[in-house]
Amino acid sequence: MFHEIVEEIEQHFGLAGTRPWMVSQRWRHVMLAHWPVPPEVVRGLVPEPLEIDTYAGGAWVSAVAMKMVDLHLRDLPPVPGTSDFPELNLRTYVRHGGRAGVYFFSIDAPGWLTDHVAQLVFDMPYLRADATLATDGDHVQFDSRRLDAGSAAFVAHYGPLGPAYVTAPGSLDHFLSERYSAFAVARHGAVMRSDLRHAPWQLRPAEVAITRNTVAQAASFDLPAAPARVHLGETDAIAWLPVVESRGDTVPASEPDPDAERAAIADATRRVDDIAGDPDARFRLRFAFYHHPGAAIAPFGSSELAFLRWEIQRGVLAQAGSAWWRAVNRGLLIWAEAALALHQRGTAAATTPEVARWLEFLRAPSPVRWYRAHNASIVRGYLDQMDLARSEHELEQRLITIILSRVLLAQALVDPPAHHGSSLEHELEQLVADPRLPAVDVLVHVPDLYPGHYPLVDADAAAVLDRLRSPEGILVRFFDRELVIRHQVELYEHVAEVLAIPELMTLVQGGVAHYPL
Repeated sequence: MFHEIVEEIEQHFGLAGTRPWMVSQRWRHVMLAHWPVPPEVVRGLVPEPLEIDTYAGGAWVSAVAMKMVDLHLRDLPPVPGTSDFPELNLRTYVRHGGRAGVYFFSIDAPGWLTDHVAQLVFDMPYLRADATLATDGDHVQFDSRRLDAGSAAFVAHYGPLGPAYVTAPGSLDHFLSERYSAFAVARHGAVMRSDLRHAPWQLRPAEVAITRNTVAQAASFDLPAAPARVHLGETDAIAWLPVVESRGDTVPASEPDPDAERAAIADATRRVDDIAGDPDARFRLRFAFYHHPGAAIAPFGSSELAFLRWEIQRGVLAQAGSAWWRAVNRGLLIWAEAALALHQRGTAAATTPEVARWLEFLRAPSPVRWYRAHNASIVRGYLDQMDLARSEHELEQRLITIILSRVLLAQALVDPPAHHGSSLEHELEQLVADPRLPAVDVLVHVPDLYPGHYPLVDADAAAVLDRLRSPEGILVRFFDRELVIRHQVELYEHVAEVLAIPELMTLVQGGVAHYPL
């Protein structure tokens, strides 16, 4: 039945023989609440390459609550547990290149979707949320509350007031509902367009009681309690992978501003040192870096934030924890925060190498630039904090050596030497090591073989040895022997060259990584 609906959609829009669609979905219990707003309210929040689309001179903002049903890739069945879920989006109406579409301020959805699929594939502002949708006849109770990005929530009860109708072209209802493209603008200016198609809406006039709505405030504007128009509807849709509609203007290289750079580093140092004894504040600072307004870099933080959670759980970042772990993390925080401050003021170059790497990433985000920024900070931290590392237990020293080698391996897979392997091998390796995807957590994560406490003591050696003899431990040892140890010299040489940190090679003695010296 669904394939027949898809064929009908394709025929209606003349899609036969065009670029194949990739995702199909059903939208159920859809509620569209609309508010008129002055165009200048949204102009300041929508990136400049996009034009604000208006009706009779006015702009509109809409909150759309729904239940996504049967979400699945083309020619594949829905995956149980991931195909049905409530979703909420907050959007306005835009145009680009003569095409009408929507611009999302936020899309609240389950964590599995926001973390590993949606932001990576569709480059949209997906946020983790816990949402429920309950029906009572024709009436619906919808409740969505964000988990990671503050406490924004949307709670509403809605139901129909009349029969369904098809909107007339040129009408306000048609303007608000018949949109078949969504636009996003990456930090470096590229305009991304995601297309979808569905049968024309059959809308029903509706009533809604919104008892809580703070999603607009989280997007930096306010809305009245009651919307001006409310519709209900249901439809089935197909969607395409996004395309780059325009590359945007290349951010020109600029000369460093030494005074601004010194001030940014000094301010970042002060802010980081103010939270030195608060591991959770360190996490919030890194989370805010990847989710700062207007950014499209949240997925790049997935693996780093997951590792930071492990550091916090283990206790190494606490005041009574490890001076070495705190110092290495401190350097990364300072350099990244200084780069963000410079980036936001329009400075595109820096003389401090670690700050410059983070600026390059912020100007044009990519897996290669992320690894170069992140690993330059980590390698510099390892080299600068050698004395503190010498005070760590021998087991701890072994652990942090393994972690460094794994992180460097992940970078080499994404950013390999020019003569490396076939294109297919390279694409697969990039997929495994991409910091936006969960596979990289498996690649760099070895702490499960070590006790989850700090500090390690002599008695922990037996537990580590037992775990290394387990089936998982045997696989880890094979992985390290075949992928890391056998190629350790080449691995460290390559990353040292890419990062322009030749001192990294001092950590390889006799063909094996040793830290500290």
